[in-house]
Amino acid sequence: PDPQWTRTLRGRWLAVPILAVLLLCLALLPPRLGQPVDFSSQAHFTTWFKRFVGTTPGEYRSISGAMPGRAASPREDAWDSKTMDLTTERHGDVLSINVSGQIDKTTTSAFGEAVRDATKETDRAAILDLGEVTFISNWGLRTILLIARDLQREDTKLVLCALSARVREKFRVTGFERFLPIHESKAEALASLYC
Repeated sequence: PDPQWTRTLRGRWLAVPILAVLLLCLALLPPRLGQPVDFSSQAHFTTWFKRFVGTTPGEYRSISGAMPGRAASPREDAWDSKTMDLTTERHGDVLSINVSGQIDKTTTSAFGEAVRDATKETDRAAILDLGEVTFISNWGLRTILLIARDLQREDTKLVLCALSARVREKFRVTGFERFLPIHESKAEALASLYC
C-alpha cells in the first residue's frame, strides 16, 4: 500500500471524531463565554432547550410525541419530583407490599429500608406488587435483588406480581426474571405460595 494514501485515510478518519467533539462543544457553549451551563433547575434546562431547539420540552413532546432518538415515555417530565409510595397488608404469614410511582436512584434507599422494616422474621413470603410502578431504574432492580437476597437469608421468599409491560420488559432485558418469580396478579402470587 501507498504510505501517502494510508496517512491521508488515517487523517480523514481521525478528523471525523474531532469534528464531532468540536460541534458538540459549540452546541453547549453558553450565551456568554465564561458562564457555565446550569441545568440545576427545570427553568434553566427549559431555557437552554428552547434556545437550541426553538420550543420548550413539553411543546416538543406534544408535537413529536418523543424526544429526538427516543421512544415516547410515559413519564410526564424528567424534572418532575420523583416519588414512590409504599403500603403493606398482611395475609397470614405473607406480607403484601404495594408500590406505586418510580423506583430510581433517588427513591431506592427509602424503598429498601421500608421493605426491610415491614418484613418480620415470622414472614414466610413477601409479595412485591409493582402494578402501579411507572418507572424502575437499574438502581431499583439492584435494590430488589438485594432485598430478595436479604429475605432469603431469613428463609423468606420474595415474589413479584402485576408488573406493567414497561417494567416487565426491563426485568426481561436485564435477565432479572430468571432470578425472581413473577406472577400476573396478586391472587396468582398468593396461590403459588399456598400450593
